[in-house]
Amino acid sequence: MLPVSYLRPLCEIVAERGIEPRRLVERTRLTVAQLDQPQLRMRADEAAAMLRRAMELTGDAGLGIELGLRMQPTLHGCLGYALLSCASIGAALELMLRFAPMRQPFVGLRLAQDSEGIQLQLQDLKALGPLRGFWYESVMISLARVFGLLLGEPLVDCELWFDGPEPAHHAAYRGRLPRVRYGMPRMQLRLSAATLARRPLMADPVALRLALENCERERAMVGGGCVRQRVLAQMLERPGGNYPRAESVAARLCVSVRTLKRHLAEAGTSFRQLVEEARRAEALGLLTRPEIGMQEISERLGYQDPASFTRAFQRWSGQTPSQARQQLRARA
Repeated sequence: MLPVSYLRPLCEIVAERGIEPRRLVERTRLTVAQLDQPQLRMRADEAAAMLRRAMELTGDAGLGIELGLRMQPTLHGCLGYALLSCASIGAALELMLRFAPMRQPFVGLRLAQDSEGIQLQLQDLKALGPLRGFWYESVMISLARVFGLLLGEPLVDCELWFDGPEPAHHAAYRGRLPRVRYGMPRMQLRLSAATLARRPLMADPVALRLALENCERERAMVGGGCVRQRVLAQMLERPGGNYPRAESVAARLCVSVRTLKRHLAEAGTSFRQLVEEARRAEALGLLTRPEIGMQEISERLGYQDPASFTRAFQRWSGQTPSQARQQLRARA
């Protein structure tokens, strides 16, 4: 299920082109007025019908880009208000990873790092068929748009990677987009350490706490996300290496430990692997902060000493934490 508010800008786009917005919802159970109800959700097939209808009516294969450029933080509901209130872009990125499964079920998010910097990697959770290009353009560009708006800028300083060839419609939008590369090995949004450290204009710890409470309530109501993402989200709720045990996670998901492990195996992962992924994500965030030494990072992540942390980090990334930090500084 997808919040209907995400497709509200689509009505504005077609209206600007002389098309009645009601024609977008002709093949769904919705009305245009219902798109203004932030708590209402629509089925995946209804969202797909609206997207296909929009392209039919406009003849514009680049509508995914236009939709992404119209995205506002508040369209994410309580998550959007939490993003606006974060102390840094890095913190906003962590919240996006944590709560994205409850907002959209099509694309999974994962944090990674290489010699070029920090990346938010995107991967298919559902088969999107002919709409895959539309949806990924919309999601990737909306991320660049939303993170930019947190800073009072049209777009955040980033680079977008797409795994397909450059579409013909890209030329018409090139001047409105960040750096884009096509034919790359994976879908990702690439950010520098300097960008991650920037402070949103509306950062407010009190507002953040209230928004997070609403996010938790929404997640409890809608569930959402594949089991891998839901388990990882629980781990990222408890930073510092103090991750919950499998028994605790299973209880919160209302399944047995055996069932949890079976679902994770079916998803191609394991509880141990997700613990390592949570540590890796937290380590990457800490390495972007030069004031935190390796000893403190090791302690925060639950390692006995820096040597143990270094061995684990080399296993994850093929380089030492010091090398990764140097590369992040150079990139910044």
